[in-house]
Amino acid sequence: MIRKIKKIGLVFVGLVAIVGLVLTVTTSPALAKQKTWRLRGQAAWGRGIKQLWGATEKVAELIECYTAGRVKLELHTGGELVGTLEEYPSAGSGALDFGMGCPCYAMSRCYALPFFCDSPGNISGTEKIVWLYHGGGLEIFQDLFKKHYNVMAFPFAIQTAEVFLYANKEIKSLKDLKGLKMRAAGLRADIMHYLGGSLVVLGASEVIPAMERGVIDAFEVSNIALGQEVGYLEAAKYLYFTPRKTNHSLLLIVFNLEKWNSFPKDIQKKIAQACHDSVLWAYAWNREADVVAMKKATEKYGVQLKLMPEEVMRKFNEAALTLYAKKAQKDPEVARVMESWEKFSKEWGNIAPFVDYLDKTGGYFGQMIPYSEMKKRVAK
Repeated sequence: MIRKIKKIGLVFVGLVAIVGLVLTVTTSPALAKQKTWRLRGQAAWGRGIKQLWGATEKVAELIECYTAGRVKLELHTGGELVGTLEEYPSAGSGALDFGMGCPCYAMSRCYALPFFCDSPGNISGTEKIVWLYHGGGLEIFQDLFKKHYNVMAFPFAIQTAEVFLYANKEIKSLKDLKGLKMRAAGLRADIMHYLGGSLVVLGASEVIPAMERGVIDAFEVSNIALGQEVGYLEAAKYLYFTPRKTNHSLLLIVFNLEKWNSFPKDIQKKIAQACHDSVLWAYAWNREADVVAMKKATEKYGVQLKLMPEEVMRKFNEAALTLYAKKAQKDPEVARVMESWEKFSKEWGNIAPFVDYLDKTGGYFGQMIPYSEMKKRVAK
């Protein structure tokens, strides 16, 4: 009898152990259904502008892909959920899970953040990418957004260089800038005013009719591919590019900080990687679109592509950097960016002369010696 009871007891203990093992396996985190997030947010632009919305959709696609579908972005256009340009504060307050915009939209709260945009005298696109991910730039970027908006920020696209100036009057020297009626915004407006331009405050959507009526003679807005989309190539006779360093805008996404901190570390890492890879994709995508737009500008619209005179650009950049140095004396955040650029220059500057040779056309497209010529040579 006692032996029988012992056997029953052993069987019972074994069953308990098996049941416990089953419960442990079926409830383990690895096999349990993983948590997913559907984030609701807004970009400061609409679906109609391909050069902006294309990059917006790409980063959403990459985030969903990299997180294996655990994070999905519900995209809305400017004004659908909150007021346009209210994306950053709305994400910070929790009214949105995320917001998308440009660094210059943060200028009212933080004068240092537009330096991550197309600020005159700034570092070039390739430099900016390297500075962000290898020179400490991203840390400053995120610190400033956390402080001023209570968000975690990531660049997700870099635009190609903005057209320095769309103009209906030819510019040959500094004299031609005196009294030139122009639309400019942000830091560029301050500098153009310093050089003698007569500035007119206009929204980007108002520049075409203003050019047609002669209200303005020139304007600056974004890169040439975007300009083609919205009709800017039809509004100007000349498109001026800078013969010196080109400046590039970033597009960025900010996540509500509390929401961001609730993500597991692996999810945070995958979102960060998706944003980084989206930046590289966008840069190549924009370069392709710009080259195609340049060809269309000259062939379809008869626009003349020109370089700003060296004298004008030298004075412009000197004015820009003088302004920044003055701001940095009173604003430690601006000083932090300036000092970081200086450190970056010292650490990376020795390779600078060779970077432009990574993708140099030599001033013409095609083979170094045209195939038609080589065909004649070998036929002899």
